[in-house]
Amino acid sequence: MKFIMNTKWNGRTYSLEKFTGIHRTAFVQLEEASSHVNFQLPTEHTRVGYFIDNIQNNDPDLRAALASIRINTNGMREDFEAAVTFLLPVCPYAKHRITNSDKGRNTHIGDATLKGKKHSQTGVDLRWHNKAEYAKLSKEHCS
Repeated sequence: MKFIMNTKWNGRTYSLEKFTGIHRTAFVQLEEASSHVNFQLPTEHTRVGYFIDNIQNNDPDLRAALASIRINTNGMREDFEAAVTFLLPVCPYAKHRITNSDKGRNTHIGDATLKGKKHSQTGVDLRWHNKAEYAKLSKEHCS
Protein backbone atom coordinates (compact mmCIF):
# COMPACT_ATOMS: atom_id res chain seq x y z
CA MET A 1 0.00 0.00 0.00
CA LYS A 2 2.95 2.28 0.73
CA PHE A 3 4.08 2.17 -2.92
CA ILE A 4 0.58 2.75 -4.31
CA MET A 5 -0.06 5.72 -2.06
CA ASN A 6 3.33 7.42 -1.88
CA THR A 7 5.67 6.66 -4.77
CA LYS A 8 5.92 9.59 -7.17
CA TRP A 9 6.73 9.41 -10.89
CA ASN A 10 8.33 12.40 -12.58
CA GLY A 11 9.17 10.95 -16.00
CA ARG A 12 12.91 11.47 -15.73
CA THR A 13 14.18 8.06 -14.66
CA TYR A 14 11.88 5.56 -16.36
CA SER A 15 8.72 5.39 -18.47
CA LEU A 16 5.13 5.69 -17.36
CA GLU A 17 4.66 2.15 -18.69
CA LYS A 18 7.20 0.86 -16.17
CA PHE A 19 5.57 2.88 -13.36
CA THR A 20 2.15 1.44 -14.19
CA GLY A 21 3.63 -2.07 -14.27
CA ILE A 22 5.06 -1.62 -10.80
CA HIS A 23 1.74 -0.13 -9.67
CA ARG A 24 -0.13 -3.17 -11.03
CA THR A 25 2.28 -5.56 -9.32
CA ALA A 26 1.79 -3.78 -6.00
CA PHE A 27 -2.00 -4.02 -6.39
CA VAL A 28 -1.83 -7.74 -7.24
CA GLN A 29 0.26 -8.26 -4.09
CA LEU A 30 -2.45 -6.45 -2.11
CA GLU A 31 -5.11 -8.70 -3.66
CA GLU A 32 -3.13 -11.79 -2.68
CA ALA A 33 -2.55 -10.49 0.85
CA SER A 34 -6.24 -9.65 1.27
CA SER A 35 -7.11 -13.32 0.79
CA HIS A 36 -5.06 -14.10 3.91
CA VAL A 37 -5.71 -11.12 6.17
CA ASN A 38 -8.68 -8.87 6.79
CA PHE A 39 -7.91 -5.91 4.52
CA GLN A 40 -10.10 -3.63 2.40
CA LEU A 41 -8.70 -3.26 -1.12
CA PRO A 42 -8.86 0.20 -2.66
CA THR A 43 -11.79 0.70 -5.03
CA GLU A 44 -11.05 1.38 -8.71
CA HIS A 45 -11.83 5.07 -8.08
CA THR A 46 -9.34 5.21 -5.20
CA ARG A 47 -6.73 3.21 -7.12
CA VAL A 48 -6.94 5.61 -10.09
CA GLY A 49 -6.78 8.54 -7.67
CA TYR A 50 -3.57 7.31 -6.05
CA PHE A 51 -2.10 6.64 -9.47
CA ILE A 52 -2.80 10.03 -11.04
CA ASP A 53 -1.98 11.96 -7.84
CA ASN A 54 1.51 10.43 -7.87
CA ILE A 55 2.32 11.58 -11.41
CA GLN A 56 4.39 14.74 -11.12
CA ASN A 57 5.39 16.00 -14.54
CA ASN A 58 4.56 19.30 -16.27
CA ASP A 59 4.31 17.97 -19.82
CA PRO A 60 1.21 19.69 -21.29
CA ASP A 61 -0.11 16.59 -23.08
CA LEU A 62 0.23 14.53 -19.91
CA ARG A 63 -1.44 17.23 -17.78
CA ALA A 64 -4.36 17.42 -20.26
CA ALA A 65 -4.77 13.62 -20.17
CA LEU A 66 -4.71 13.65 -16.35
CA ALA A 67 -7.38 16.37 -16.34
CA SER A 68 -9.59 14.24 -18.60
CA ILE A 69 -9.26 11.33 -16.18
CA ARG A 70 -9.99 13.54 -13.16
CA ILE A 71 -13.28 14.72 -14.67
CA ASN A 72 -14.18 11.11 -15.44
CA THR A 73 -14.21 11.35 -19.23
CA ASN A 74 -15.46 8.01 -20.60
CA GLY A 75 -15.54 6.58 -17.06
CA MET A 76 -11.74 6.51 -16.79
CA ARG A 77 -11.77 7.72 -13.18
CA GLU A 78 -13.46 4.43 -12.29
CA ASP A 79 -11.29 2.14 -14.47
CA PHE A 80 -7.55 1.81 -13.81
CA GLU A 81 -6.77 0.02 -17.08
CA ALA A 82 -8.72 2.57 -19.15
CA ALA A 83 -6.86 5.41 -17.43
CA VAL A 84 -3.50 3.75 -18.08
CA THR A 85 -4.38 3.06 -21.73
CA PHE A 86 -5.29 6.74 -22.13
CA LEU A 87 -2.09 8.01 -20.48
CA LEU A 88 0.57 5.79 -22.08
CA PRO A 89 0.54 7.45 -25.54
CA VAL A 90 1.37 10.84 -23.96
CA CYS A 91 4.19 9.60 -21.71
CA PRO A 92 6.85 12.34 -21.93
CA TYR A 93 9.63 9.82 -21.25
CA ALA A 94 8.54 7.55 -24.10
CA LYS A 95 7.72 10.41 -26.52
CA HIS A 96 11.37 11.43 -26.59
CA ARG A 97 12.66 7.88 -27.00
CA ILE A 98 10.26 6.51 -29.60
CA THR A 99 11.80 4.81 -32.61
CA ASN A 100 10.31 4.44 -36.07
CA SER A 101 9.57 0.77 -35.40
CA ASP A 102 7.44 1.71 -32.38
CA LYS A 103 5.32 4.36 -34.12
CA GLY A 104 1.67 3.46 -34.37
CA ARG A 105 1.88 0.80 -31.69
CA ASN A 106 -1.09 0.84 -29.29
CA THR A 107 -1.27 -0.75 -25.88
CA HIS A 108 -4.46 -2.21 -24.45
CA ILE A 109 -4.87 -4.59 -21.58
CA GLY A 110 -8.15 -6.46 -21.66
CA ASP A 111 -8.21 -8.01 -18.21
CA ALA A 112 -5.58 -9.12 -15.74
CA THR A 113 -7.93 -10.59 -13.14
CA LEU A 114 -7.74 -14.37 -13.40
CA LYS A 115 -8.69 -15.43 -9.88
CA GLY A 116 -11.26 -18.21 -10.17
CA LYS A 117 -11.80 -17.74 -13.93
CA LYS A 118 -11.35 -20.28 -16.70
CA HIS A 119 -12.71 -18.17 -19.58
CA SER A 120 -12.40 -14.53 -20.59
CA GLN A 121 -15.42 -12.24 -21.05
CA THR A 122 -15.45 -13.26 -24.71
CA GLY A 123 -15.52 -16.99 -23.85
CA VAL A 124 -11.92 -17.73 -24.87
CA ASP A 125 -9.96 -20.03 -22.55
CA LEU A 126 -7.46 -18.09 -20.43
CA ARG A 127 -4.38 -20.08 -21.38
CA TRP A 128 -1.52 -20.13 -23.83
CA HIS A 129 -2.71 -20.62 -27.42
CA ASN A 130 -0.32 -22.01 -30.01
CA LYS A 131 0.01 -20.19 -33.34
CA ALA A 132 -2.65 -22.28 -35.12
CA GLU A 133 -5.19 -21.88 -32.29
CA TYR A 134 -4.52 -18.15 -32.07
CA ALA A 135 -4.97 -17.71 -35.82
CA LYS A 136 -8.48 -19.20 -35.54
CA LEU A 137 -9.63 -16.57 -33.00
CA SER A 138 -11.64 -13.60 -34.25
CA LYS A 139 -10.63 -9.98 -33.63
CA GLU A 140 -13.33 -9.72 -30.93
CA HIS A 141 -11.82 -12.67 -29.08
CA CYS A 142 -8.33 -11.14 -29.12
CA SER A 143 -9.32 -7.72 -27.77
